[in-house]
Amino acid sequence: MEALMQDFPLTLHHILWRAERLFARKEIVTKTADGVRRYTYGDFVTRVHRIAHVLSQLGVKRGDRVATLAWNNDRHLELYYAVPCAGAVLHTLNLRLSADQLAYIANDAGDSVIFVDESLVPLVNTFKDRIPSRHCAR
Repeated sequence: MEALMQDFPLTLHHILWRAERLFARKEIVTKTADGVRRYTYGDFVTRVHRIAHVLSQLGVKRGDRVATLAWNNDRHLELYYAVPCAGAVLHTLNLRLSADQLAYIANDAGDSVIFVDESLVPLVNTFKDRIPSRHCAR
């Protein structure tokens, strides 16, 4: 059985390291309302590290909840890696819920930061005064 076991833990940090070292020039392609956005895994890893650093600067601590209200795109993918790598808990808010439901869920979770897609800012504006988040980022 020993030959079948990994000699290192499979963590997000290792997955990022592997993407950067082996696939740095491979592309991530996202279709958006403005067209197609392309960038490499090398750029992706750089952006993930930058977001994790920003979370630290915002005062996000290990175990804090960081919410996202976003479409399924490359920016959301970056948050799926950056938030856990920063030691926080990723909390995805369902953009199809009502403002009252989103406010309740964000309050119940105690989200300290919410990342919002620019197109969803009007939705957040309808309930931002009812949530505990210290910061909303676009």
